[in-house]
This record gives sequence, C-alpha cells and structure tokens, in this order.
Amino acid sequence: MKAIQEIDLSIVIVSWNCRDYLVKCLESIRLMKDEIVNEIIVVDNNSNDGTISLIKSKYPEVIYIENHTNIGFPAANNQGFNMAMGRYILALNPDTEVSSGAFEIPVKYLDANKSYGCVGIKQLKPNGAINYQGGRNYNTIPNTLSQFLYLDKLFPHSKLLGNRDMTYWDHDSDLDVEVTSGAFMLFSREVYEKLGGLSTLLPMYLEDGEFCYRMNKNGYKIRYLASVYFTHHTNKSSDHANLMKISFMLFESVFQFLRIREGKRNAWIFVWAFFLIFPLRILMLPVICAGQYYKKKEIKFIKLVFEIISSLLWTLVKILNIKYKYSFD
Repeated sequence: MKAIQEIDLSIVIVSWNCRDYLVKCLESIRLMKDEIVNEIIVVDNNSNDGTISLIKSKYPEVIYIENHTNIGFPAANNQGFNMAMGRYILALNPDTEVSSGAFEIPVKYLDANKSYGCVGIKQLKPNGAINYQGGRNYNTIPNTLSQFLYLDKLFPHSKLLGNRDMTYWDHDSDLDVEVTSGAFMLFSREVYEKLGGLSTLLPMYLEDGEFCYRMNKNGYKIRYLASVYFTHHTNKSSDHANLMKISFMLFESVFQFLRIREGKRNAWIFVWAFFLIFPLRILMLPVICAGQYYKKKEIKFIKLVFEIISSLLWTLVKILNIKYKYSFD
C-alpha cells in the first residue's frame, strides 16, 4: 500500500440508489487523466440498484465500502475519510460531473495558501446556470426564514433577503466564503486530523456548513474558486426517498446547526418562528408558482405543498417533544 505522502488526492463518494449518475461521475473523473487523482473511494449506503456489482465489474480501480444498512450521509462520508490516504480529501457527490482542472487547481491553491483549509469551486446546474450553493453564508434565523418564505428568489439582489446563498453575488469571481458546498468540498488531511469528520448530529443537509464552521473556529479560511467548475444534477439520491422524511431531516439539520452555532435558545426561536410563518408560506405559494411559470421553469406545486405541510408537522413534533427517528429506513 502506498504511503500517505505519495498520494495527493483521495476522492470520497457516498452513493445511495444513484448508480446511473455515479457512472457519469466516475466517467468524468476517468477523462481527466492528467489530473491529480490517486484514489477513489465509493461508500455505498445499502443501494438496491446494483451499484456495487457495477463498480466491481466496470471500475476495478475504485475502492468501495459496502454498507448493509443506510447509515446516513455524514457517517458514510466519515467511513471514506477514515480510509483515505491522500494529502487532500475531496468529498464529492455521486450526482456530479467534474471538469478539467477541478482537482489540480484547488490542490495547488491549498499547497500555496497554507492559511486555507478548504476549497470549493463553481457549481453549475445541468442547464449551465450557476447553482448558488457552491459558495454561501452560514444559516442564520433571518436568512433561513427568508429562504423558506422564498424571499431570496423574489429579491435575489438583496443582501438581506438573499443572504444565505449570496444570490446578490454572481459567483463568477474568487472569494473567501463561510461555507462551500458538500457536493464538492476539498480539504487538507491536516484539517481532517484536527477536526475529525462530518457531524452525525445533522441527519442530512448542512453537514458542510457545520464542518466549515469548525474550520473557521480553528483558524482556517475557505476559498471559492470560479475558474473551474463541476455540474451538479442535485438530489438524485434523495429523490428516491420519502419526501416527508427528507423534509424532516432538512428541518432538523437546520435546528441542530443553529443550536451548535447560535445556542439552544436561538434554535428554539427558529422552531417557533418556523411554526408561525406557516400561513405566510401558504400565501406565498401562488406567487412562487407564478414566478416559476414566468421563468418557464417546471412548476412543482405538489412537492411545494407537501414540503410546506411537512414543515408544520415537523414544528409540532419538536414543540410537542414527540420522538422521531431521522433516517431513510
């Protein structure tokens, strides 16, 4: 086995019922033969779509971990991080496709800038538009409520209402950011050894924000690089899951992140504020659907309604202290 210092980059991909997109991801990596790629680790969270069989037959170079239960996204990433041998580790989503320079440029940047612990790159949607989650601010109570009221979509150029995803910034320039997307998060082994892996207190979503928060607290800066990009097909694993479970995990992750960063009191203020804005969210629904129609986007009315109803149910679960298991099972 190679010594750690001989390996530049370990790529860790957690997959769950995402075989076809995982193939696109691995093929995009294979195309970059001139890039710094020494090790690919796929952690499969008990997929039933033949992911492991495909890896064994088509990608012998890939190291894989086969979980027999879905242990969750953060814990599965941590399995891969623990196995990784590289100087740098890349957490990469399976529903992504990387472009030329996506590995080499961030690694060279971190080699040359030792005060930085992590680098993210420009994130594109499949249609080529920028996905603003590639570089963003921490979740706070105001910017989270703004998102759930869709105000960031109605007023994207507002620094107040578009604060979480920094929609007022075009994301076409390099910038120090508070958070880079967990869909492509490249960090040093030093960071991992100092901080450990992703927090399993967050069932799914915002684990990247919590990880970046710990980096910031320990003196590391985070850089967003716009000169290279990756394409993110978004939520191709969670599309197979129960929508209410996914929504509950998102809301719980917001609660846990606010509790970690802002304290228990503010986390509970969010719960009550989220409960109280439920009628406003219902009222905003036709406005959002009209906006989607105007922009010729697919109108996901049923999904939006279900997510709004799920938000009410989640707040009641929290307020009434009802026990709920945050998992895919």
